[in-house]
Amino acid sequence: YFDSRDALTHALIDEGMERLHDALQSAEAGATTAPERLDRLCRAYVRFGLDHPEYYETMFQLHPQRMRRY
Repeated sequence: YFDSRDALTHALIDEGMERLHDALQSAEAGATTAPERLDRLCRAYVRFGLDHPEYYETMFQLHPQRMRRY
């Protein structure tokens, strides 16, 4: 149960950020050079957006009416 739509949105943002963080950490594992690491991170970021468009939209495009938490 959430107190408001904004509270639900914030919970989805948190969940999406955790998933993105995990994906980025997995992507960079084993990279041996800075360019390789950057390439892996960029590809993982784009892949996350393509694989999880609902999370991506919620995380980066929705703007809750009351951002009291921020």
